This record gives sequence, C-alpha cells and structure tokens, in this order.
Amino acid sequence: MKSTGAIPGALPFRRHGQAGRHRFAQTPLTQRELAALLILGIAFALRFVHLATLPLNPHCHMALLGLGARDLLAGHVKDLFATGWAAIPWLGYVPAALSMRLFGNNLFGLNMSAVIAGTATVLGTYLLAQLLFNRRVALLAIAISAIGYTGIHFSRLAAYMDPVPWMVFGLYFLLRGLSRD
Repeated sequence: MKSTGAIPGALPFRRHGQAGRHRFAQTPLTQRELAALLILGIAFALRFVHLATLPLNPHCHMALLGLGARDLLAGHVKDLFATGWAAIPWLGYVPAALSMRLFGNNLFGLNMSAVIAGTATVLGTYLLAQLLFNRRVALLAIAISAIGYTGIHFSRLAAYMDPVPWMVFGLYFLLRGLSRD
C-alpha cells in the first residue's frame, strides 16, 4: 500500500470539470456540519451576551488598548511599525480599532474584537480537530471549547484574545499545507 504522507482524516479537494481546476462540490450540509454551525452560534452568543456591562471591573490593560485603538482611529499614529503601550507594535492595535470603527467607539466596540477572535478560535479548533482526527472529534472539541469558562472569559477581554486565532489558524494551515502531496 502506497503512503501518501497525508494526515489521517484530511480530505482532499474534489475536482470537477477541466484538469487542474479546483472547485468545491456543491453538496448540502450534513447533520454534523449543521451541529457545528449551531455550536458555533452558541459559542458566539455566550461571548456576546451582556458584552457592554460585563466584566464589571475592566482592567487597565483594556483601557490602554482602547486608547491606542482610538489613537489609530483619530489618525495620530504615523508609523504602524513603531511601538505603542507596553512595546506592542501599533499594527497590533488594528483589530481593536477596526471593531471600534464598526461597533462603536466605546467598551462594547473594543470588546467585540475579542468576541470575534474567540468565535474564530472555536471555528479554528473545529477545522484543526477535523484535519487531525475526524468530524466526531471536531464536534466534541468545539462543544468543549464553546462552553469552556476560560475561553468565554478571555473572549470578552480585548487585551488578551487577539493572538489566539492567529495561532490556531496558523497551525491549521501549516498542517494542511504539509498534508498536500
């Protein structure tokens, strides 16, 4: 039996039409995919509920991140590769600034960046578990990560959640790239 070097459980692209062209097959969602979407919706809801009022005592790191994002929005930052508060490059304030632009220049808008990052992390966990194992394990993994207290807590604090989805999706795309022939 010939070894392909692929990671077990990884699904190759389906080819349709001319050779060399890739398209995804148009198939209806399976029950497991619908369950994953439902769990992802629950994960978002748990991170979103009472976002403007909880946590009751915002930490000073959140305030400093918000002030840096406001500086970006106001156009006071001339060099995105320079550093701001705590030697964080100004480029690191961009996700918070974008969410504040979209959802309001307040604590709610600031924390929406963390909600989006936390929900994206749950999605990345599903994709990574599906790539490494199978869809059943992936459903179990996102069900646990969707309701985990630590994940919910840090998905509501903008100052700490930004790098996590980058790590999860970076690992996912690395392994997916290595699994190609």
